[in-house]
Amino acid sequence: MTFEKFIKDAGVADLDETEKVIRFAFFYLRRSAVEEFTAGDGAKWIRENRMGNPNVSRLAARLKSSRETVRGSKAGVFRLHHNLINELDGKFPQLCGEVAGGS
Repeated sequence: MTFEKFIKDAGVADLDETEKVIRFAFFYLRRSAVEEFTAGDGAKWIRENRMGNPNVSRLAARLKSSRETVRGSKAGVFRLHHNLINELDGKFPQLCGEVAGGS
């Protein structure tokens, strides 16, 4: 599945900035095995896709309070909650197993 198709199928354009980052993080988790991300990464993903220019501090606070993210290995780093990963795997099974070099 291409990134553009995922954005369309996941309805990313219609989501708030926190949900956009969470969907992008899921795509990068499954596609490139990127397990952790920062609010800065998320803001960059949104800007790169011309979906706005979020305030990084506000985005970090929202990611920290989201039930869909958990603390990563360092301060200011996030991971997706395993329940969300399972849910999104069910919605987007075509991404499962697409990790570069993976099975």
